[in-house]
Amino acid sequence: MTRGWVFLGFGEAAAVLAAALRARRLPPPVSVCLPLGRAPSSATQARLTAARIPCDLTPAAVRGAHVILSLVTPTAAKDAAASVAPHLAPGALFVDLNSIAGDTVREIAGIVTSGGGQFVDAAVLAPVPLRGLRVPLLLSGTASEAFHRLGRRHGLNTRVLSTRPGDASDVKMLWSVITKGTIALLAESLVAAHRLELLDPVTGLLAREYGPTGSAAMVMRMLHSTVRSGARRLDEMDEARRTLGRAGVPAWTVESTRRWIAALCRLPTLEAATVPASVRELSDALNTAGVRGERSRPA
Repeated sequence: MTRGWVFLGFGEAAAVLAAALRARRLPPPVSVCLPLGRAPSSATQARLTAARIPCDLTPAAVRGAHVILSLVTPTAAKDAAASVAPHLAPGALFVDLNSIAGDTVREIAGIVTSGGGQFVDAAVLAPVPLRGLRVPLLLSGTASEAFHRLGRRHGLNTRVLSTRPGDASDVKMLWSVITKGTIALLAESLVAAHRLELLDPVTGLLAREYGPTGSAAMVMRMLHSTVRSGARRLDEMDEARRTLGRAGVPAWTVESTRRWIAALCRLPTLEAATVPASVRELSDALNTAGVRGERSRPA
């Protein structure tokens, strides 16, 4: 077995982690595999060109790799694992970092171990572009301790939760109910505040009551990132619904959140550089798209 690390998929998060790993004094050899046979999108190709990382479109590209890091879309996670499983070196660490429900993770764990690999469920608990290698990774699964030791040597910020695959991802899904629900709450309340000419006092309350979470920078990041990558978050909300269903809990908040994310991801990219300008742009875009609530009648 070589000591190489292979990324399945090469979105923004994978590109950031790959660059950070290569920048370390003793980095592992890093390559990219797009195992489902589809040509890379223009955005993925641009990232590959900028990173100068070798890429292969065949599942066999994982042969000999010591670590395989899966960072694909939630809907592609199981197919990606199934395509590379027959080519895993005995004992290779397959690390699933996708935003998927624990039930989905357990299915993937079965696919990986049947191919002779070891499985690690890794939940990403903060935005990778902001934190890089220091992004918190919560691990579960039988090989989680092995990856924890290896990851720490390469600068990863890992913590082991349990040996049960799916535990870490279920935590991530429950956290997503909160974090993505916060985005929906912000979009709903701030657009209304703007239209009622009350945006300043509402954003002032946010900053006072929620500190960094209610800061202008955080509000901007949550709104802009959802407009940019909302389609992936819709899939994540479907996985969160699955987690809640397993617990027998109604997914009322998830359903409402999903409606807001669907509306946001249909909008053009927000260009504004301040919260008031971003909210105004969002409000105008919702009007243009014909997204309106029911207006109450004056008493």
